[in-house]
Amino acid sequence: MTGPPAVLQRLGLAAVLMLAAGASPAPPHALNLDAGRWLTYANGSEHEHFAPANVDGALVVELPVDAPPFFTAFGRSTTAPSDDYLFTDAPPLTGARALSASFALALSPGAALNTRFEASNTCPGGPTARLLFSAPGPLTDWRGATLPYTRWYSAPIALTPGAHTLTVLLDPSAWTDVFADRGDSTRPPRGQSATPLEGFRAALAHPRVGLVLGGGCFAGHGVGVVGGTGRLTLTGYEIE
Repeated sequence: MTGPPAVLQRLGLAAVLMLAAGASPAPPHALNLDAGRWLTYANGSEHEHFAPANVDGALVVELPVDAPPFFTAFGRSTTAPSDDYLFTDAPPLTGARALSASFALALSPGAALNTRFEASNTCPGGPTARLLFSAPGPLTDWRGATLPYTRWYSAPIALTPGAHTLTVLLDPSAWTDVFADRGDSTRPPRGQSATPLEGFRAALAHPRVGLVLGGGCFAGHGVGVVGGTGRLTLTGYEIE
């Protein structure tokens, strides 16, 4: 049995070379940091916001100042506001390799971050930052109950004064939803028909991306400042 004609062999080699050339990763897509394109989710409510601003090309959020009591028997205290999420619309992430954010925290002398906004936050650990992507639409139903698969969080890093860069692969095993279900799970949680993996893939198609702040038991219940002032500055956010 003879092989394919030489011309087809040459075409096949050319196709392989073209595929190899196209296999190099695309350059990162830097998101626009214009303050008008970004929103915050504040005080545990998607209807409350702190207005970001642009300073020297970066995106700046002045963190809210807290005063005791930080919580009451009925939940959050009006004297302890928090900034929970910073996010913007993004192009589809299907086929993207990773998300990467560069940001910095500055605190005035003697200031510290507060993350304790409810009596149930008894877990150890200080303030954290995580990458976030979320599905479009509301985060809660008409009763205010949290909807599954609407928010996906990366593993945390400690939110400390100074500059940080956090890069996370868009592998479903590296992300958990708001109920701590891993994105690579193929078993529907109780009461759900869709699997976490299906929810993860659906959120990739029409995402919002950003940062989520929290600490202790809660990834995204926010941070505030006690004993001074604080500023979060986002200097870059890329889709790789």
